[in-house]
Amino acid sequence: MADLTGKKIKDTYKDLLQVSNSNSGLDGTLRDVEDGEGTVSALKVSTGSISVDSIKLAGTTISSTTGAITIETASNGDITITPNGTGEILLDGLKWPQADGTANYVLKTDGSAQLSWTENTGGVSLTTGSVPFSDGTSVLAEDNANLFWDDTNNRLGIGTASPLDDLHVVGALEVDHTAVATDEHAIEICVDAAGFGDIKGLDIAYTTGAIAAGEDEAVILANIDESTSTGGVIAGVEILTTTVGSATVYGTQAGVGVHPILHGSGTFGDMDYARYTTSGGGEVDCLTAFTSTGTDVTMFTADNDYIIIGDAATFSELEFILDTTATGPGIKPTFQFSTGGSGFTTFTPTDGTNGFRNTGIVAWLLTDISGSWATNASGFYEIKIIRTHGGSITAPIEDLVQIAGVTQFTWNKDGLITAKALDIAASNSYAVAGTDILSDSGGTMTLSNVDALDATTEATVEGAIDTLANLVSVQGLTVTLADAGADAIWGWDDTASAYENLTQAEVLAVIGSASTSAQGVVELATGAETNTGTDATRAVTPDGLDDWTGSTQIVTVDRQRDTSDGAPDYTVTVAGQVLGFRQTDNTGYVMNHSTNETVSETKE
Repeated sequence: MADLTGKKIKDTYKDLLQVSNSNSGLDGTLRDVEDGEGTVSALKVSTGSISVDSIKLAGTTISSTTGAITIETASNGDITITPNGTGEILLDGLKWPQADGTANYVLKTDGSAQLSWTENTGGVSLTTGSVPFSDGTSVLAEDNANLFWDDTNNRLGIGTASPLDDLHVVGALEVDHTAVATDEHAIEICVDAAGFGDIKGLDIAYTTGAIAAGEDEAVILANIDESTSTGGVIAGVEILTTTVGSATVYGTQAGVGVHPILHGSGTFGDMDYARYTTSGGGEVDCLTAFTSTGTDVTMFTADNDYIIIGDAATFSELEFILDTTATGPGIKPTFQFSTGGSGFTTFTPTDGTNGFRNTGIVAWLLTDISGSWATNASGFYEIKIIRTHGGSITAPIEDLVQIAGVTQFTWNKDGLITAKALDIAASNSYAVAGTDILSDSGGTMTLSNVDALDATTEATVEGAIDTLANLVSVQGLTVTLADAGADAIWGWDDTASAYENLTQAEVLAVIGSASTSAQGVVELATGAETNTGTDATRAVTPDGLDDWTGSTQIVTVDRQRDTSDGAPDYTVTVAGQVLGFRQTDNTGYVMNHSTNETVSETKE
């Protein structure tokens, strides 16, 4: 409003202000303020607020008695605050930067109310190669020793700041994958050798260290849980190849010193003894629960809890079907075997349960511990499993626990195959050094070229031939067995042109008779033939000689009296040689002379 002092009334109406509300005064609606001629000003007023198109402050302060000052614009309008000259914008004690920052920069404070633009690093001064991550406090952090990006070579290192390949991991790697569709891969490796040699799809450099007996290791362990399967076929390793091309493809290649196959054959069944002991000393008989699926036992609820599984016979595999698996790192088990009384010795089997984090098999070679494994006070061969993880985990719950005694079959590094049986399919053969020994045609097995076998094997095969009920030919010649299970001599009958059970006469014909110049079959002489004493082909038995009464004597004695001294004389003929004896007294004889005469009378 203008100054009206000294003005005449007629000259003041233009300087008077009024609200454009038909002279009704102020109300709740913002009304224009007009001069005396009805010209609208930039000021609008109401009973609750004032609106001014532009405010220019002569002083330095805008204050509010209510503690709040609101600046509004029309819809989507901007509010511009521009300091005068080099002055700064100060909001709530914070000085805002005067220039615009670089794209993607953020505001930071120096702790003394000064704001500035800075790179979005969460306030961390990052070093080259850092892969930033949140430290949980909305601040970015770095750990180059364990997570590093080599931007020069485009390599990522995990556990190393010097990656040697596109992805270099130093430490353990775990992949957990649950399929949601068919034909998925937990890990897929696609390799194009591109015509180069010595290209590996998977290269494992494995160092055993100083392992000893009782410690079993597996470079690759496939533990298959088929407990819920109702059919199907699972291949631990499946290798397929195209037939177009000239490369020779082997499913497995074992080098010098490597035993190609170690196979454990057996059947899982119930154990004789099972106990669960807590770290507090409480013991529970778990035999019924372990050997059935009706009752389940929560195991390893605390550090140092253990279970003992025993049986009257040794065994080398344990099967754990788990209803609930352990979480986190598992129970970190220690395994021990009984050594007699109450003693145990630690050993390291292959743990397919992964610390009871999955259903699986615990297996060991019986030869590793058989020399020391003994029954304990329970009377059983025992295996103890102890939890050594002291942290908080979900304890595993068993559904079924079984054991298996194992018979081992091998294909060793020298090429010797130890197997239970050999089943030759129809129209196939078994050969030695390229020569067929056993061949099959339509279900008929033919044995040939037995001489190609070593002498011991050849003798064994030939000695067992009479028990082969289905043997029909040898070296292409017919085999006729009247009773393959009967005691018989089996050989070639030239008259019948076949291998068959030979008669006694046929055997004698093959062997021939014995003589003074040749070995062979000899017939024993009867008593009569012995007494006759003329047969030159039969053999005399001691019994036949004892019963001999023939007139032709081997030894003959003739008793005569010598008139010169009255003592009796005897002539004895031994094999045609005549000897003379004289009785000197009642106890003995002395040889007198050889009479050189034939004794014709026999005296007893």
